[in-house]
This record gives sequence, structure tokens and C-alpha cells, in this order.
Amino acid sequence: MDHPAFAEAGSGAGIEVWTIEQFEPVPIEKKMYGKFFNGDSYIVLKTTGEDTLSYDAHFWLGSNTTQDKKGSAAIWTITLDDMLGGRAVHHREVQGHESSQFLGYFQPGKDNGNIGQR
Repeated sequence: MDHPAFAEAGSGAGIEVWTIEQFEPVPIEKKMYGKFFNGDSYIVLKTTGEDTLSYDAHFWLGSNTTQDKKGSAAIWTITLDDMLGGRAVHHREVQGHESSQFLGYFQPGKDNGNIGQR
């Protein structure tokens, strides 16, 4: 099963972020990257490389997110990986216990910090 929100996902190096709304992935604006709200769940794709691309697919779970959003984020992360040919490494990120790899994507001073606000 493909999803139109992932149509261009992983086509080049960089970060892409989606939130979950009504069980569906919805891309968020780049200016909002790193601004995660504790009542939500997100999917973050980090694509690296030039000729050969590699992928890290994270799903981030806010401390007050619902079971529906948690489950949707996990399922859509697998769907995204399928669309990338099964080549993504999966990471589960929980608010307050994020990996250093994940936090490194959103360094303060890059105008995209503030993980877990609201």
C-alpha cells in the first residue's frame, strides 16, 4: 500500500517530517521541523548519500499522544520503508528518551529545535 504523502520521500538527501492526523501521514512545513508537540506522533525520514541513498526512519511518540496516533505512526513508518524498497533502518523515539542520532537532526540554533513542546 502506497500513500501520496510519501510520493517524493527519500528522493534526495535531507530530512522529511510527517505528523499523524486522522490516522493519515501529513507532511509538515520545513519551518516546523523539530517542533514536536507532546500530544502528537511524527514520522521523520533522514536520507543520506548521493549516488546510493540510505535511510533512517524514526517514529516519534509524544508523552500525551493517543494509542491511535502511536499505532498509525508505526504502521505508516513500515509503509514508508516498503516504498523505499525495505532499505530503511527503523527507530522508535519516545519523548524525553530520544536517541542522540535523532536529536542531532534538530540542533538548537538551526531554528528547528524545541522537541516536545506544548
